Amino acid sequence: MNASVQRLYVNAGLNMTSSVRTGTLTFSSVDGTQTAVVNVSQSPAVATDASKWVFTSTGTGKYTDFWTGPSHIIPATDGTSGTISAVRGEANAAVPFTYSVASGKPYVGTLVKDDCLLFSIPVEGVEAGTWFQFNAIIGSKTNAHKYFVLEYFDGGQWKSVEGNLRTASEDASLKYTFMNSGVQSGTDYQHASVFQMFKMDNALPEGTLEVRLRAVGTYTCSGITESLSNTSADIFIPAFGFSGAYCCKIGTSAPKAARRVLALGNSFSYYNNPLWYLQEIAAREGNFVDLQGHVKGSQNLSQHAALSLSNEVVGLGGYDFAFLQDQSENPAMQETFDNEDWVMKAMEAQGFVKNADGIFEIPAHGQISMKIPSSLIPHTPDGARAVMNLRSDNTFVEDAGWHAAARRYAEFLQRYKDKKVLFLELGVGGNTPVIIKYPFWAMTAENPEATYACINYDDAVCPRQIEGRSICIQGDIGQVLQELGRV
Repeated sequence: MNASVQRLYVNAGLNMTSSVRTGTLTFSSVDGTQTAVVNVSQSPAVATDASKWVFTSTGTGKYTDFWTGPSHIIPATDGTSGTISAVRGEANAAVPFTYSVASGKPYVGTLVKDDCLLFSIPVEGVEAGTWFQFNAIIGSKTNAHKYFVLEYFDGGQWKSVEGNLRTASEDASLKYTFMNSGVQSGTDYQHASVFQMFKMDNALPEGTLEVRLRAVGTYTCSGITESLSNTSADIFIPAFGFSGAYCCKIGTSAPKAARRVLALGNSFSYYNNPLWYLQEIAAREGNFVDLQGHVKGSQNLSQHAALSLSNEVVGLGGYDFAFLQDQSENPAMQETFDNEDWVMKAMEAQGFVKNADGIFEIPAHGQISMKIPSSLIPHTPDGARAVMNLRSDNTFVEDAGWHAAARRYAEFLQRYKDKKVLFLELGVGGNTPVIIKYPFWAMTAENPEATYACINYDDAVCPRQIEGRSICIQGDIGQVLQELGRV
């Protein structure tokens, strides 16, 4: 008889109690003559002050197997012990959900009234009066449930932040925390942005903090009748750059000031969740920030004006401040300014000195500050902050001066296209090679009288086709030019 070794994997949900959980597995042979007993134990989940869920299109195994497997939970992706699960309401407790993961995003289907996403975070030492921050981004398919309320379990009952509840347009008696759009992808997508601070009125010495997003009412995003059999009725948590969800203990200090803030933004506002951290930093400084907002990638403010979720939060009103992140493709001025005078003042402010030839050098004592006074931070004539005109995105300004220079450059290239030309490239890397490097290579290849020369610290290379008419020097440009000056 050949003996073989079999491996058995036991999948168990996290132990959310404060004590070791034990169990027994009994194995019997097919003929019943032999048995084996295995005792198993599971340590309690480690208490934490914060848990975060960030989903990516790669490396999904750490949560896909849990979400679509028997346990149907999503462990916190930051390594803490928090979990997400889907829970049916009493009316449909026996009906299973549908679970899936696509492009890194976890989906749960057929949520109807009183079903919820449950966030469970092991905690200890939570005093009465402790503040928590909870934030999430929720996406939705066409027929998904429309309205949800955020609730937290405190003192044996589920509570909501009454002051932040909104009123459904279809039914004045229906109150909710956030609304889904039903548009999950494409240029028209809108994800719900959930920002919430809440205070625990009762102590929780040890155990599990529970926060849930519960479906309320019976309305769907598309307007069809809600049903457990509806297709395209999933909600999901988007993948990174959005941070999916975050729960953090803030502390017990009573806020010194409370401010209501409107936030409309794009990826600058949600990539690595800066708005969440803004809320958290303010809270730790003793300032309560009631944040209401909507974020969507690549949006400017005029585009936000056409988004239903943006209009909804704007319409809530009562704001003390507004955080408005316009798109970078909308510079305030389509104009460039000469910076020579500013550069000279900035060099002097740092401690550089001019030599007899008028060239800045490091002073004899070798000390430079590497900083400038605030008064030298570049501004436009009307006082707006100025930025460098770099061709890194759609903010590059092509004003009258640029077009005049472009015409001169084009005329020069046309005039000397068949003559002896040196295409001298200094320090051009791989960031935007289509602006200088690639055109220089192409024009050198087309003109047999041309020579290509490149001085670069790292990327002094050229195509094989122009190798015989190229000079590639790898090194510091200043040192190379000094050496050339001695030749």
